[in-house]
Amino acid sequence: MLGYVKPFADELKVSEYKQYKMYYCSICKAMGKYTFVGRIMLAYDTVFLALLADEKVNTTHCKGCILCLHKCSYQHNSSISYSAAVNVILAYFKLKDSIADGNKLASLPKTALYLPYKKAANAEPLANTIIKSSLEAIFKLENESCLPQEAAEKFGEMCANLTMLAMQQKDETYQRVAKILAYYIGCWIYWIDAVEDFEKDIKKDRFNAIIMQMNIARQSRQAAMLFAKEQMQKALKQARLVLELLECKNYSIIENIIVYSLPFKTKKVLGREGIEYEFI
Repeated sequence: MLGYVKPFADELKVSEYKQYKMYYCSICKAMGKYTFVGRIMLAYDTVFLALLADEKVNTTHCKGCILCLHKCSYQHNSSISYSAAVNVILAYFKLKDSIADGNKLASLPKTALYLPYKKAANAEPLANTIIKSSLEAIFKLENESCLPQEAAEKFGEMCANLTMLAMQQKDETYQRVAKILAYYIGCWIYWIDAVEDFEKDIKKDRFNAIIMQMNIARQSRQAAMLFAKEQMQKALKQARLVLELLECKNYSIIENIIVYSLPFKTKKVLGREGIEYEFI
């Protein structure tokens, strides 16, 4: 469920692209504290987390990066460090989930990421607890044949709680707005992941929220996909409303992601199912 929350490049200004890339490279650099190879698992979602934290930049450097082979700009602050640790923790649990789903190839990178995961978990124990307990709760709900929206809400709560931990430098109003925004984006991630992975999951007999909806509501594939579309529309509509309350220096990039990128991804994924999606 990683990698969905990224900007829509066609609508980014050059300055916004440079700003976003600086955050991306900064988290990549900060992940080097825990792992070198694991930096290839940097997810756009944790870059969004750092953008939303909107913390002041302490220092910026330009150096040659061995991974992308060109000069990068870096910034250093607590939200960058936090996002890097969260990324390592999420990557570890993603590999663990892949193994549980029968992907034996994930065993090697999971083993390689174990010590980096322990370091990251020690650095951010509350984040580790939130991720571990939330994923366990989601797994339990899924195995108890819950309503799929219950699992989506639990994933949204995990994203909201992780976001709150990154907001230590912000006032209470900003924290509340950011938390609610992260919640709705988390709900959207759960559903978009289910739609995109439907074919793979049904072939390999793995859990999928769309399949669960088909079984519980006795719906056809098309009807279950339309239900997922409705859930994603609701989440994005609420995210748009909350976005209007957000005031931060990274607003234009965050707006790009919510107004353009997430709806475009939704339209693209649903289009494969022959379902039209209208931008809000």
